[in-house]
Amino acid sequence: MLLGRARGTSKSGPDCASTFRRPPTRHRTCTACGAGAPPRARAGPGRAIERDAQRVYASQGWAGFPDLPTDPAQLGCDFFTQVDARVPFPRARHRGRPRPRRRSSTARWCDLPAASRSAPCWTCVPSTFDVRPGKAFTVKVSVTAPSREPLGRSAVALRVPDGWKVSGSGDLGRLAPGRTGSATFTVTPAGAPGDRARVAATLTTERGGGYTDRQVEVSPAVRGGQQALPQVEQYEKWVGALGVPQLRGLVAPVLTLPSGGSREVGSWSPT
Repeated sequence: MLLGRARGTSKSGPDCASTFRRPPTRHRTCTACGAGAPPRARAGPGRAIERDAQRVYASQGWAGFPDLPTDPAQLGCDFFTQVDARVPFPRARHRGRPRPRRRSSTARWCDLPAASRSAPCWTCVPSTFDVRPGKAFTVKVSVTAPSREPLGRSAVALRVPDGWKVSGSGDLGRLAPGRTGSATFTVTPAGAPGDRARVAATLTTERGGGYTDRQVEVSPAVRGGQQALPQVEQYEKWVGALGVPQLRGLVAPVLTLPSGGSREVGSWSPT
């Protein structure tokens, strides 16, 4: 799951991807296209098609977008923030720096036998998104071997932020064709409420390996917030119903206040 934006800054031109700098965050950021894309993508109609697609949304005020510059040095990159993943993906190799990504498929996101690449080959699922300092939660990792190929002796390792504690064995045994192995870890978090962190799992087998991670948030015992506009409250309920708490809080709960006026703010509790 990707958001069509990312917090951070970068220079324009062919180095827009390598010069991207983001504020402290636990989100993964990737570059989809732009000046850092292959020359054909920069000079071809792809960018123009993107701009024409934006202009279609006239009711959103987007019809007035100007033509893009023809000078590649003035073009920037399109950045996306990954907020969730249900398939393995490449591990970030450069801290604070996105890795340019071209056309890719699930097949490139998991270094396992070809028969397993057409579907998610394993999952990493925390028991809860909201975690509390000092209160343990569990993380279950499940791996299924391809129906026609064994993975052999397999194991998974869990990586958490500094100061957190992990217990549990990641030994999955020998995974014959079609067999599923699971490992459950107990994680005790630390940190201040409001921090978000990644729980990362690395799989090793006799046939290859893979990587995936999930996000959790260190939460207080009681959570409250500013009264939300009806649309914002609807969004927060939608996030909960959809099961993607990572998207929580992306829409600011602002309230309008006229110049010289006043407004009573009622109580509100996020769900």
